[in-house]
Amino acid sequence: MMNVQAIILLLSLSLPGMLFMARSEKRLIQFLNPEEIPPPLWLRLVNHFVIVILFIILGVSFYQRAGFTLPSFTGIHTATILISVVTALIHVGYYYLIVVKRMDERSYNRVERSRRETGIFARVLYGGIVEEIMFRFGLLSFIMWALAFVFQNELFGFWIANLAAAFLFALAHVPGMHQLNIKVTVNLYVYSISMNMLVGIVCGWLFWTNGLEAAIVCHMLFHIVWYIFESLNIGKPMNLTED
Repeated sequence: MMNVQAIILLLSLSLPGMLFMARSEKRLIQFLNPEEIPPPLWLRLVNHFVIVILFIILGVSFYQRAGFTLPSFTGIHTATILISVVTALIHVGYYYLIVVKRMDERSYNRVERSRRETGIFARVLYGGIVEEIMFRFGLLSFIMWALAFVFQNELFGFWIANLAAAFLFALAHVPGMHQLNIKVTVNLYVYSISMNMLVGIVCGWLFWTNGLEAAIVCHMLFHIVWYIFESLNIGKPMNLTED
């Protein structure tokens, strides 16, 4: 029988992120395509709700069979915080020290402006909570359960599943680059896929070893650390009026 309490818990955790993201999408659409009329807020919320509930049902159906647990908020330790911050610093360092230096001014302006239009609350609550529920609790649980029929070694099966889920997580971010209407280079592809895979792999490992709450904290801290560097105006000078 479906665990209704688990669905309600995870859906409740997802709601703030869905709301903030749905609200920020109006600003993003107006920035990226001023001629487009954004869908109404309720329709944007319904879109997020349908996607998230499907991943929640997937996770609730398979998380126990894959050896995972529901968030209990006891798996957050000092090591979790340190690992999360180091992961964020590697990602942010790669972006500012390598990627930004190879970007043209217009592309840089649009990338930075789109992140600001999204807002820190949407990034932390949607990226940190909703994406972890979808990709770790939902997708990783299913993949690991499926691979248990192929690999008898649990550790090996987990790492194959974790790599697969992290790769799909990274691929899910690629369309966003194209929506920015920027010059998408090999440099950007390598950065986006490799660094999002890094975040996905670390979050997956934390999910496996310390629970979903540890993966959520890691992803949230990633966005918080990036926001700190962003607020310090690290990188090229940005023209906020750039179209």
